[in-house]
Amino acid sequence: MMPDKWNNGLTAIITLFTQSQNEFLLQQPEKGHLIVLDILTILPEE
Repeated sequence: MMPDKWNNGLTAIITLFTQSQNEFLLQQPEKGHLIVLDILTILPEE
């Protein structure tokens, strides 16, 4: 379970990734979940 304080940050990060990787995701949509998993792994655990 993520602490509430990560919600806004995570949303912002995903938004940035969505904008910057949009073309990539359109070409390879199956890799979208890998980007999200990568983000989750770099967030510090609490």
